[in-house]
Amino acid sequence: MDLFFGHLNDTSTSNRFTRFVLANKPFSTADFDKLHLELAKDPTAAGLLLTSETNRALFLSDFSGRVQRIITWLERFREAKVISQATFNKDIIHNFASHLVIPLLDSPYSEFFPICGFPDLVVSTIHLSYVYRSRSAGPKTHRILLERISKFPDLIRRILPSIDGAKVIQTVLEEAQSGAESRSFGTQTLAEWTNVAANLCQGCHADHFVKDELSRWSSLVGLLNALRKALKADSSRHSQGATSGSPPGVPLSLEDLRALALFNLQRPAGIGAVEVTIAQLQERKTFLLFQAFVKSFPCAACLRLNTVTANPSLKTRPNSLSFSALPNSFTSTLLGQKLGPWKVCLSERAFKDMLMSNKDGHLNAIASKLRELASGHWDPKSLRKPLSQKMLEEAQVKERVPLWRASYGSNGRILWQINVAFDEDYGTDCQIITVWRIGDSSEIRRSIRDILLLQKTYTTSDIHLRHVSLLEFPVLPEKYWGSVKQKSNGADLDETVLEAQKTLMSNKIYCITEKVLDRIFMAPESAHVEFPFDVSHEETEIIKQANRAAFILGRSGTGKTTCLLYKLLCRNIASRENGTTVRQIFLTRSTYLAQKLQDYLERLMAFQLGTFPTAKKTDERKVMQNDLREAKDPLEHLTLENIDDNKFPIVCTFDHLFNFLEKIIRLNDRKDFSALIGRRWEEVTIMRRVARMINYNVYRDQYWKKYVYDREKGFEPDLVFSEILGIIKGSTSSKRKFQPLSREEYLELSARRAPVFTDARSTVYDIYQSYERKKGSLGDRDDIDRVTYLLGSLEEDQNLKRSVQSLFDEVYVDEVQDNKLLEIDLLLTLVRNPRGIHFAGDTAQCISRDNTFRFQDVQTRFHEHFSAMANKARKDSWAKPELYKLAKNYRSHQGILSLAADIVQLLYNGFPSQIDILPREVGTYTGTKPTMFVGFDYTILKQPGTGTLETEASSVCFGADQVIIVRDDAAKQKLKKELKSPLILTIFESKGLEFDDVILYNFFSDSVWKSMGTSVLSLLLDKQAARYLDKKYAGLCTELKHLYVAATRARNNLWMVESDPESVQNIVKLWTRVEELKEPLISVVENSPTVVSQHVLRRQGLNINIYNRASKKLKTLLNLVEVRSYGLGKNVAKHYSIRVYTRMPYSFFGGRNTNRDKI
Repeated sequence: MDLFFGHLNDTSTSNRFTRFVLANKPFSTADFDKLHLELAKDPTAAGLLLTSETNRALFLSDFSGRVQRIITWLERFREAKVISQATFNKDIIHNFASHLVIPLLDSPYSEFFPICGFPDLVVSTIHLSYVYRSRSAGPKTHRILLERISKFPDLIRRILPSIDGAKVIQTVLEEAQSGAESRSFGTQTLAEWTNVAANLCQGCHADHFVKDELSRWSSLVGLLNALRKALKADSSRHSQGATSGSPPGVPLSLEDLRALALFNLQRPAGIGAVEVTIAQLQERKTFLLFQAFVKSFPCAACLRLNTVTANPSLKTRPNSLSFSALPNSFTSTLLGQKLGPWKVCLSERAFKDMLMSNKDGHLNAIASKLRELASGHWDPKSLRKPLSQKMLEEAQVKERVPLWRASYGSNGRILWQINVAFDEDYGTDCQIITVWRIGDSSEIRRSIRDILLLQKTYTTSDIHLRHVSLLEFPVLPEKYWGSVKQKSNGADLDETVLEAQKTLMSNKIYCITEKVLDRIFMAPESAHVEFPFDVSHEETEIIKQANRAAFILGRSGTGKTTCLLYKLLCRNIASRENGTTVRQIFLTRSTYLAQKLQDYLERLMAFQLGTFPTAKKTDERKVMQNDLREAKDPLEHLTLENIDDNKFPIVCTFDHLFNFLEKIIRLNDRKDFSALIGRRWEEVTIMRRVARMINYNVYRDQYWKKYVYDREKGFEPDLVFSEILGIIKGSTSSKRKFQPLSREEYLELSARRAPVFTDARSTVYDIYQSYERKKGSLGDRDDIDRVTYLLGSLEEDQNLKRSVQSLFDEVYVDEVQDNKLLEIDLLLTLVRNPRGIHFAGDTAQCISRDNTFRFQDVQTRFHEHFSAMANKARKDSWAKPELYKLAKNYRSHQGILSLAADIVQLLYNGFPSQIDILPREVGTYTGTKPTMFVGFDYTILKQPGTGTLETEASSVCFGADQVIIVRDDAAKQKLKKELKSPLILTIFESKGLEFDDVILYNFFSDSVWKSMGTSVLSLLLDKQAARYLDKKYAGLCTELKHLYVAATRARNNLWMVESDPESVQNIVKLWTRVEELKEPLISVVENSPTVVSQHVLRRQGLNINIYNRASKKLKTLLNLVEVRSYGLGKNVAKHYSIRVYTRMPYSFFGGRNTNRDKI
């Protein structure tokens, strides 16, 4: 280091100033006095930093550090008292500026302008040059600096918004206004500075409140161009030999004449007057506008925007309305061209077979056979070979629809039949080819029985629709114009048929197209790619619709999420093919669902774009998929400046979006300089206390019990909290300036708007006021506070609002019923395109305890937001979203759906205003009834040393295999202490997810309604129950909705485990009533207090068959739990004696049970 700095002792290349700047040695006051004497004696001393090549290299090598050292020296001039009067000389700063700063303000050094500290150096130099300016007639140093800076607009953008920079320019302008410095800016310099200042104000995300001045500047620039054009034309006329003298008038447009009037200027009578007018505009008029712009600074938002790489797409992106014209076909956009006239679909099992065949080298042969099948040229030997008599005898099941075999290779077989489904190319239901299995002959033989068992569910009509005439060649599919309703065979189906359904059917069918085949060939062996599955006619229509917003209503498992995802994907791919990117955001409440959707959409995009992850990345992803985890925030590191098209589509939670918006507002606060670039957002938020968000649990534990409960016994906390947030605070809007309802307004609400506390509203309002006071004292906030802050901030700053609105073209919301009306308002504010808003939800699943939701209210708000735009465009449909209702359930079988439908009917009866009326849910297949295990505690699910839950996220959409669902966080934490590793979710966390098997643990045993009597339950069976239940038992509505959500998470098996027998006595009666039900909705297995063995049962001559049925149900639960890594030992079964309820014929109101077998 001594060798490196040895030149500093050379007097020819160094002096005190260079040694001060280039060395790190601190300088004392005496050192500074000597430095000042040197600078006063030698005006060029500071310039030695640049004139010496060695000094310049060292100076530029650590430019930021050297500049900061110079700034510390300049700071001493700001406080002249620290400088010895003997060495104080005003010329020092002018010499320093002339020989160092002004030479730096040149093109060779422009790459250093953005470096931290340099704008501060320039500002300090301007300030000191102005303060110590000479009164001589010569050019002023600060004016030279301003003129030199005007050549570098980017530097002005860093100086003007800063606190010190704005203050310096304002000071110069104030004295210039008074006449003391009338020529601080030359004409050209003033024009450059004014133009940059105007662009800063106009481009800022925040509002500078200079809208009128910006308009005047635009008029001034246009008028100057017109006048200069007139001068140029006159000069050209003279150069061509025209006579001297000016024409009687100067030709100006009407717009130019209006601009003259705007600036109180007369129309120039001749060319001489034009020059005078130009001078007035360039000097006084421009000066006044520049002064107005400068007064709007400093601005932290501008400073941030110009110290990071700005996002030009915010200003150049196409109008979001233009994206509505994108093609929206599901088949052509996502799947591509069909293989032929026949639509070829593979069952999930067959599709897996086909993927495996790629590894075996048979994929080319299989693809060739599938193309031949699609063509209709079915050779009887190689493509349409029927089952042999021996195969039918082995299956021991009648063939109702012909099963055919196609051959490939020496031993490969494709097992297929004719089915009926929707074909988008034909626009109707028609015959298709369904491939059940692909594999060798032995694999095919093992599957035949299951397929024939499945055919037992076909009705006579189903069989007729699948008939095909083989007389024509090629064979073409029959088309069925109009809707084809296929019903399951109503005959009793034995367990073998139900098992076959589970084996073969997943409600997922994959359509094979050229694009799908291409991707299968392209995908590396280790890559995990998601292939789009086929969708129904109703779903296709929702996905295709592009002229209006879509509101999708449907019960659980009816395809709402699928419609949203595929609609998003279709439009995204279509926009990419058009050379643009539509910016889409997909929102949900659940962090678990958001993560599943992120993964699923990422894999679908990989399929569409043909971009497959590396083997290492795939392995990492598979590990992550085996764990149900909360979503990472994709907006965490994004701002207005760095968000770009490559970040879309975005899948996140509402909390992620709201945090992002709060960050944007915070970062674009013009007065808040703490959030400038260089300090991470996380560091900035630490500087301020983050207010605690009040959810229902916080309200119940911290507010209700401590401050309200003792005085207001009899009010349910969840109902009161919902009333406060959903009605009193949630009814606000921008028209009300986001103020809550006053007491008078709340008391006057109709019973339809607020049906729960019609007779106690005054008391509820007292509770609300107490809640607000306590919340204010604790510094907490709730969801309504957050949303009103966001909406209010955007309304106050229209510039910021327009910038935020440019971020998203389309918004997709799943589980929309979990959102408050004010949050919907915010979404409608964010998206300017009314056709880019798509909501899906179900009021039967509205389980948030702080929310009241009705689709009717959302439709009203939507119309309020977009009616003006629709009227202006003469497009009434823009303000009227299309309402779709889905009834076909693709998740669960009819055994589970029958119970779910009964829960919904209870909601209809008791709380009709709290649920939308939809068609009854219909499943594709029959299935086993849910089972309730009564009198069993957590030990039934416990075994020491169990491993982690294994899930197969690669084979399912949004769920795993098994889950234990509990009521709330308290129950979850309690159960987790007893069970080491199983997947345990609360009902709210499980929303939107699906699992093969669901164990609902202690739902009734832990309920506050567990003592609910038969009188209340009997009211639920009365269609006039609303008269009695809507007010007194309003909390029961939420309970039923929670139960519905939990029950409908299951695909195959739903087991309810209840430790408290008394809590479910009346529920069992409700679900096994035979007066209304053809058969019980559930099976009940009860734990007897005595240990009984089958040996004892046989000796006593009791019905061993009933015992076996009950024992089988329990063993099924135990074995599955063990296999799925819940780890319950099979030997646990011997500790339980079983009581099974096979049928409950007694009256719901009581009576003798004549058909209950007790073991």
